[in-house]
Amino acid sequence: MFDFHKLCTQLRSLALQLQETSDPITKLVAVIDTVVSCLSSSTIIRNLRILAWNANSISDKKAELEHFLHANNIDVAAISETKLHPKRKFTMPGFKEYRPDRNQFGGGVMLLVNNQLRHDSFPLPPLSRLEATAICLQLQNNRQLLFVSAYQPAAAAIAPSDLDAIFSLHTTVVLTSDLNSKHVSWNNASVNRNGSTLLSYCLNKAITINYPNQPTHFPYNSYPSVLDIALSQRCTTSKPQSVPALSSDHNPIVFKVHLHPDLSAPKTLYDYKHANWPLYQHTLDAALDLNPPIQTTTDLDHAIATFTRSVQQAAIRAIPVTNSQPKPPDAPTQLTPSTETQEPLSTPIPTVPPTSVPLPFPTFRSNLLDSPLTPP
Repeated sequence: MFDFHKLCTQLRSLALQLQETSDPITKLVAVIDTVVSCLSSSTIIRNLRILAWNANSISDKKAELEHFLHANNIDVAAISETKLHPKRKFTMPGFKEYRPDRNQFGGGVMLLVNNQLRHDSFPLPPLSRLEATAICLQLQNNRQLLFVSAYQPAAAAIAPSDLDAIFSLHTTVVLTSDLNSKHVSWNNASVNRNGSTLLSYCLNKAITINYPNQPTHFPYNSYPSVLDIALSQRCTTSKPQSVPALSSDHNPIVFKVHLHPDLSAPKTLYDYKHANWPLYQHTLDAALDLNPPIQTTTDLDHAIATFTRSVQQAAIRAIPVTNSQPKPPDAPTQLTPSTETQEPLSTPIPTVPPTSVPLPFPTFRSNLLDSPLTPP
């Protein structure tokens, strides 16, 4: 969070130092350097950007996923059906990986968490049918969010006890990915057993079902459906968007969680090889008094603060900064890099007659916050 009081204190101190300086350019540069230095040490406040995707095997899709994550500034990616063998290594530059793999027959879930986010691995209790992995994200104002990547196998029935085991662990929870649950309430043309169970559970427990308007699953032998959704408890999200990108029979969904992560600006890395050392020395000589009057502890504190600030300002003026962020690889030609420029589906969605299943009770809430995945 930006510390306005700190900036005012630094500017007052700077004003005292510049009283005898008549050059207006020098004064302006000093003020700009002070403001930039203060801003660069401030904590970034923004909403969490989330990706949820059924990869249907992720091992050969790392490059396109990496580009998508960086191009869309994703904070947390929840991946299902990773189909990775426990001995298979999988890493993503700039992200911490959490993955409980199945030993055989596909499945598997994964969480990729941006390295800048303060978080901890969160062990889940044994679950009977749901595959899941979780982290606890540290938020602003000492708040926390339990974030869960989950996969419900299509052949298994959802166990409400599994959902109870997760949503009872924390007051603020987001669970997302492919739950293999269909219901007309989240834009499906039919209802399956898991959909009815999930809707009843969420209505009884006051859990919000957040879903996109467009299908997420495109099977070769059936109609498109919305299987990839997000469940949220005591927090709100933007309207999930189904994005026609990444190689799978599932589109990824992207959305924001309206909570502020504890995310600090990345550490500044200086390019000392191309530093202007004469300018650095000149800046220090102009800013420092080699014989400051030090008679009290207050004088000593002031001299230390002045020296530290002078070194920082000299570095800003004379030493170029390198780019510390990982460079994403070139995107495949067929990849849509951003939700802002997504193309329409190449084939129309077949029209399916609605079922006779009634709509849910009025208390059921879809997410009303319909904002695209753009910087806040």
